[in-house]
Amino acid sequence: MLCGVEGDLIVMNSKFGKATRLLVLLFTVFLCGNAMAGFTAIAAAYDGEFNNVMEALEGKEITRVDTYNGVSFSIGTAHGYPVIVFETGIGLINAAMTVQLLLDKYPVDRVLFSGVSGSLDPDLHIGDVSVPAKWHYYETGARFTQDAKAPQGYKIAPFIQPEIDAIPGFKHYNNFFPYPAVVRNAGEPTPTSKGWFEADASLLGYTRQVAQQAQLINGSGKPAKIAVGTIGTSGMAFNDDGDLAHFIRAYWGSSSVDMESTALAQVCWSNSIPFLVIRSMSDQVGNDNPNEFAEFRGVAEKNAASLLNLLLKSKLIK
Repeated sequence: MLCGVEGDLIVMNSKFGKATRLLVLLFTVFLCGNAMAGFTAIAAAYDGEFNNVMEALEGKEITRVDTYNGVSFSIGTAHGYPVIVFETGIGLINAAMTVQLLLDKYPVDRVLFSGVSGSLDPDLHIGDVSVPAKWHYYETGARFTQDAKAPQGYKIAPFIQPEIDAIPGFKHYNNFFPYPAVVRNAGEPTPTSKGWFEADASLLGYTRQVAQQAQLINGSGKPAKIAVGTIGTSGMAFNDDGDLAHFIRAYWGSSSVDMESTALAQVCWSNSIPFLVIRSMSDQVGNDNPNEFAEFRGVAEKNAASLLNLLLKSKLIK
């Protein structure tokens, strides 16, 4: 091994002149620097998203595939970055497990995600792209039995009432009362109640620059809109409930809904790893076409992956 073992280099240096020794030293620093560089991890939820990422990454070279706990990690380079491309699996639990597995096994500098989502924003159409600045869960909280005699119309458990009262302008969706989860971070001395997980500001800034040059086409054959700095939300269930979508949009201001991103965001936050999620709209939540996702996921998968490729190609990420 060249890096970290000095014996062979000392012998070489004793045989050659000053200029050669300098070249050897520079070459060694170059190799060692690359060996110590962390990976840019690229995640997708399922095979359609994964395959589009692999197709979109120009000039990629996959040198090996590692498998842990049934999860395959494709390792190589793309646009000069050491990369690991993998599938999280569908759902919050799968996403949390696989991203933590990734961080446990490899040195990772950042996590990027490319995938599809349901649109909650009437201005984001099929194939348009959302790159949220922050993420939240819409299903954390509590459900209560309806009771017309109770102050808020439901039998709210007394020990949960303070959680509800602590939220200004609190609203609920039928018998579901949302409030933030209590989470942990290595840099925090105690668990904290956290409603949002923020994407990396630098990665967002780079994406804004790239978006100005991107030429993506949406499902209607028009230039795709790329909205950077939106709000994203995630839940455990596939959501095509128009009334629930309206509540999420009105309460949190969310533009899109999916089943993985916030779990990925929480794991990255807990491990102090920068992240960015790119989501392209595969369907409008609550629309009149129940098969819209199946019909249009392809254009959404492609657009998200294409923007991610352009981000790496720009070489803005340091």
